[in-house]
Amino acid sequence: MKRLSLRFPGLIVALLLSMASPALAQNNDRVPRFEPSACPFDVPEDEHIDCGYMVVAQRHADPDGPTIRLAVAILKSHSASPAPDPVVYLEGGPGGSALEGWDHWLLSPFLASRDLVLVDQRGTGYSEPSLYCPESDDVTSEYLDDLLSDEEWERLGEEAAQACRDRLTGEGIDVSVFNSSENAADIDDLRAALGYEAINLYSISYGTFLAQVIMRDHPEGIRSVVLDSTVPLGVNMYEEYPANTARAFDTLFASCAADPACSEAFPDLEAEVYAFVERANEHPFWIWIRNPYTKQIVRSPMKGNDVLEILFQSLYDYTVIPYLPLMLHKAAHGDYRMLASYSEFYLKSWAESKFSLGMYYSVECRDEVIFNDQDAAREAADTFDKTRTLDDIDSIFATCALWDVGTAESLLNEQVASQIPTLVLAGGYDPITPPNWGRRVAESLPNSLFLEFPSLSHGTTLDECAGGIAASFVNHPDAALPTGCHDIMTKPEFATALTPVRSIYPLINAFLVDADWVQIGILVLLVLLSSLGAVVWPILRLAHLWRRRLEQPSIWVRLAAILGFLVSGWNLLFVIGLVAVIFIAFLDFENVALVFFGLPQWGAPLMLMPWVSIVSIIPLAILNVPIWRQPFWGWTGRVFYLVLLATAVGFGAWLVQWAMLGWPF
Repeated sequence: MKRLSLRFPGLIVALLLSMASPALAQNNDRVPRFEPSACPFDVPEDEHIDCGYMVVAQRHADPDGPTIRLAVAILKSHSASPAPDPVVYLEGGPGGSALEGWDHWLLSPFLASRDLVLVDQRGTGYSEPSLYCPESDDVTSEYLDDLLSDEEWERLGEEAAQACRDRLTGEGIDVSVFNSSENAADIDDLRAALGYEAINLYSISYGTFLAQVIMRDHPEGIRSVVLDSTVPLGVNMYEEYPANTARAFDTLFASCAADPACSEAFPDLEAEVYAFVERANEHPFWIWIRNPYTKQIVRSPMKGNDVLEILFQSLYDYTVIPYLPLMLHKAAHGDYRMLASYSEFYLKSWAESKFSLGMYYSVECRDEVIFNDQDAAREAADTFDKTRTLDDIDSIFATCALWDVGTAESLLNEQVASQIPTLVLAGGYDPITPPNWGRRVAESLPNSLFLEFPSLSHGTTLDECAGGIAASFVNHPDAALPTGCHDIMTKPEFATALTPVRSIYPLINAFLVDADWVQIGILVLLVLLSSLGAVVWPILRLAHLWRRRLEQPSIWVRLAAILGFLVSGWNLLFVIGLVAVIFIAFLDFENVALVFFGLPQWGAPLMLMPWVSIVSIIPLAILNVPIWRQPFWGWTGRVFYLVLLATAVGFGAWLVQWAMLGWPF
């Protein structure tokens, strides 16, 4: 399995929307200017969202030179009289799209009092031009089922980066203008062009780095700042990655050891995991996974370092953390279903995000990598050899050499000092932007407040409690924080038992997200035919018996009738039960085990039913013989039982296709 080990600070999909009626600039040839346009997504009838493009100079030092277009969505406040200063969201990455996840922001607490402005930073999302690199996706898709060495993956990644850069420059795109300094000037232009006297910056991950550049270079009109999962300007990220990774892993293992249920179920989790990683590096194992690009199920190899990379990425999401000890324990003992489920989810999320890898390279190479010492980064990785999955340390330096975007001003590697009211938030499990980074930034901002959420991870404000606190801060930057929910927040409740079902996440995605009408139609047809056998059949049987009350069917005909009724009812009951379990589990938002890993333990008996459905096909097929040989039911009845048999076979095929029997593992 290919390791997407870029480790960009922001694998989280954005989450907000809204903003007050700004005085839109006239559409003329001057820059900056805002050009209203239709939204690049379908807006619900009950939502008010204004969209358009900010036209800004490609290089702000050359306002008469070439221009670029930034996609903007302004989500209107739910308030009848919103505050005049909106919240402007700065997405992470660098390279993530704020507009891609626009619908997630509709429930944002910021919308209660302010508009929320989403902007796709230059080079990302719907902005023009886009620095999306499909060449990298092509490599992942082509080699997902090949066992390659780390060196081969690095070579392929560098070749893809070179191909992407060659294509972009061939299209006339100057990749050197996509950096944090120009990015910050874009946000200042946005404020001016939309007519806002003041704005509030809300940022996650790389967005916090960008926010600090704005605070330094363009402090005018910045009323307040929220820094969530903070990247300091003065940190050498690649030299500190190994220690940050080890800290996050240690936090997970220590939390399990301190939890009575987790420690009893997995008494030697840390040693067990690292021993498994070492074995898997020597003898890779294979998992079944759906290629997100081709939609085909393939066998993909995994090494021990791949396992740690998946662990690293899964630690971004605090809702997944309670299931990680169980996932790792099962994998260490040869059950890879949970690990495969999350790997598939992660790959699919990456493929669908259209992450702007070119923007990532342009920003990282100019603004961060250049300030890091490659030998020091290698030495740091060797110090934490158990978590040495950072093959991207050498790779990112090699890629930056060929990306060739120049060097940022030294000021970009110096911590910002500002009087702007700032809230700094951090998550205890965050593997990429640890709490001590947030503290470091807060110490240099005299008008700041720092708050750590030990039970959360990257993107704390995606949690209801932290998000509410951030909204309260923006409303009243000088008031005490309402930290009641923070003070009573409980530690993760680790799952120690689960029923792995690989198909739950793909099923939900196919039916609710992709709206796969072929699959929906197949299931509806099977349910209708099963209903016919389970509900309609008894009525037809009574009618036939009344009409032929003097004629007695043979024992085989009776058995066929009873079995047809039972099999149809059984299959119908399974579908109803599956829907019910999914619905009940979804009522508990924290129960992400349903989505990624399978079903809660109390739903385990349900997964015995598919085996009965499969086994029952054989006797049902055998008993169809006397149905056709003996004319008791007539032609209509014979066809009816043949349809029941075909339905049972079709239902069995559907169960196998969706891995309801535990295959593929």
